[in-house]
Amino acid sequence: MNQRQREFVDHFIAHGLKNATRSAIAAGYSPKIAKVQGCRLRKHPEIRSAIAYRQAELSERHQLDRDALILLLLLSYYTAGTAADEVAAVVEIARILGFYNP
Repeated sequence: MNQRQREFVDHFIAHGLKNATRSAIAAGYSPKIAKVQGCRLRKHPEIRSAIAYRQAELSERHQLDRDALILLLLLSYYTAGTAADEVAAVVEIARILGFYNP
């Protein structure tokens, strides 16, 4: 991987694995082609491996696994101040469990 690709991985992890376009721009790719480039980068085998490795590393470092994350989200659901917060927690739990993929 080159430096720009490593920066993409860093930014993609920092953005919660949600915005490849923004991550591509932050890594130095042109905003005009960032959407296409972000999609290509996410599919690149070496970058996919780097993202998976970084996720596992962060999970281990923070001792956070899927079950712990779901428990934290359930706590957020039960202590939510608004219906929107409750829905956000439920959507995130469903996404983690594979029931919802926006």
